[in-house]
Amino acid sequence: MCYAGKELWIDVFLKTTKNQIETLRSIYVKITVDGKATELSTKRKCELSRWSTAAGRASGNKESTKELNYYLDTLVFTTQVL
Repeated sequence: MCYAGKELWIDVFLKTTKNQIETLRSIYVKITVDGKATELSTKRKCELSRWSTAAGRASGNKESTKELNYYLDTLVFTTQVL
């Protein structure tokens, strides 16, 4: 995506900490503008087995999954508008 001569990339991914043993992973957003990247925590978590790396979203039909994906979609859309 390009805005006013700036290249913008947004990636949503799971991040594993060094001490993390549990199956829940923290969800992060990586925002890259003109090659400069910043990672931000969404303060949300997702089970590793329910995450689609290709889509950058949780997979499944549970209500909690739909709410999480709606939150992520809203977050990405809001970032694009700014």
